[in-house]
Amino acid sequence: MRIFTKQKIIKIKFIRLILLILFSVLLFGFLLDDKVNAQTDINWSIQPGSVANGAVTSNKGATIGVPNNIRDNNKDTDYGSICEVADANESCNWDYWATVKFSQSTRINKAEIYHDSAVGGGAYTGGGFKWYVDLYYGGAWNNVISGVIFREIRTDSNSTGWDNVTAIRVRVNGGAYSQIGFSSVSGHWTMELRAWGPPPAPTCALSCGDWSFCSVSCGGGTQTRTCTKDDCSTYTESQACNTQCCPVNGGWSAWSSWSACSVTCGGGTQTRTRTCTNPAPSCGGANCPGSSSESQACNMQPCYIDCGLRFYDNGTAIAVACEPDGTLTSPLRIRKGATTYGIILVPITDSNASHIRIQTSSGVKALRKY
Repeated sequence: MRIFTKQKIIKIKFIRLILLILFSVLLFGFLLDDKVNAQTDINWSIQPGSVANGAVTSNKGATIGVPNNIRDNNKDTDYGSICEVADANESCNWDYWATVKFSQSTRINKAEIYHDSAVGGGAYTGGGFKWYVDLYYGGAWNNVISGVIFREIRTDSNSTGWDNVTAIRVRVNGGAYSQIGFSSVSGHWTMELRAWGPPPAPTCALSCGDWSFCSVSCGGGTQTRTCTKDDCSTYTESQACNTQCCPVNGGWSAWSSWSACSVTCGGGTQTRTRTCTNPAPSCGGANCPGSSSESQACNMQPCYIDCGLRFYDNGTAIAVACEPDGTLTSPLRIRKGATTYGIILVPITDSNASHIRIQTSSGVKALRKY
């Protein structure tokens, strides 16, 4: 292995510094674009337990950095190899690889590499300077990005999307040789090798909103509320509410039929009733207003007796209805012994009217049959 002098190492670093300044704007713009895309860096964000390793092979040259620099989220650290030759017909060859192994398989939305190179001098094998980015899935390494080494900082990516990826790898090979009077340098280093996954699933605090108004004021209803899960999806809960019975005011049933009159004549009473059952009061409802029964007068007609007065109709004796002593209202009276009876007079159209007519001050009347 060739030992580089301090001056040569400073020269190489100066070349890198110039390249970094020239393309810093490009790199900044790319970083900003990634934040806008809001994807997730699998290498160091989702799977902080991922492991990086790598190796450099070179007949002459130097190793730059350590493998973990490609996954430390720091563009100022890197990993790679570089060599310089100055003697006539002198050559050097090198290659390196670095792998980030994930702690679990995941979907990759985009593979990406931030890298830089130093190629210059009298002669170099440009066609042989190649870099590759591979993903490991399906039991094998699969190349997803590749290119040749240029004298500039480059950000290269592929957004095809791959499932069940378990690792990402960078592979680079190069070399240089010099002619008489010229030195030659070549090198490549990777600042960041990134595997971008889907945006992180949203997270929310477990919570539920207020219950809605109950669907009814009594008698059993439902109310709902919307709840949020930790994945920000929502669902609806429901519960019973206002299960107490509703107050029912009482209502009267129909009146019953009138009862039989208390007397058959002379003025009596009869009653009818109703019940507070249509509906019956319940759950604190009001009773029915008013009375559950009512009465009325009945059989107000005088009570008639057979006072022994007869008339004959075609040979048949017909008894005449009389008022008992003490209740006399008829103007026509008869005295029998010490008792006075009133002879009942009715309109001639009465069904109990006899054919005997009497002229009164209020018109012609008929004696009532007993």
